[in-house]
Amino acid sequence: MSEPHRILGVSKDAPETVVDAAYRALAKEKHPDQGGDPGEFTEIKEAYDTIKSGSGETNTQTPPSWFDSVFSSDPANTISVIGDADSQPTVEGDIFTVRLKAILPDTDAAEIARLPDDLGKNTRRTVVLFDIENNTDDVQKWHRDKTTYIDKQGFTYEREETTIDSEKLGSRWTHFSVEIEARARTYFVAMVEELPPNARLGKIVHSQYSYAEGRTSGWTEGKERYEFVIEEGNRTSIPLPPER
Repeated sequence: MSEPHRILGVSKDAPETVVDAAYRALAKEKHPDQGGDPGEFTEIKEAYDTIKSGSGETNTQTPPSWFDSVFSSDPANTISVIGDADSQPTVEGDIFTVRLKAILPDTDAAEIARLPDDLGKNTRRTVVLFDIENNTDDVQKWHRDKTTYIDKQGFTYEREETTIDSEKLGSRWTHFSVEIEARARTYFVAMVEELPPNARLGKIVHSQYSYAEGRTSGWTEGKERYEFVIEEGNRTSIPLPPER
């Protein structure tokens, strides 16, 4: 693709945050579920992917010689599962076993979160619930910002920047990045950014790192990617995990 920046309406030296914002605005406007043209939507997505991959001439500098030894470019091991969301599909990696407990579409956000003023009382969002078990003999950290939510048209979403209210949802769920003790488990809830009307999640991808010497940050020792390909089926209520 020769002019990905022109398609997104950004300059070639635009920072990543500007590129991301332009993509989100255009993709939502042109999303087929909003009546947009599928071909135009695909062109926007391809332009964004081109820029993010580095092939859009966003960075022509050669990394220093020590770069690869510090920031390994080895691909992550991807563990995939295809399943109905209500069947609680599970991926089992070396670091974590992750069970998709539920996808709750069109949830009243005020029922589980303290909403900022710019989100009205009638805000509705898709909520995703995970059961996460640490398979290792070291503490591992689940990073909440390493999960991407993808609708069936291929448009990506992040989690909503809001605070889950433990008094409303219950103390057994967390929405923070969390350190999980060896061989222990936790339950994680994410509220996804607003999806266009009639859009549904088709894939959820989480990238996970493990670190040397049992640490939860620093020099990476391993990488895994957990991928859920979602078929039909969505819960309408939150399933409660067992008491700890």
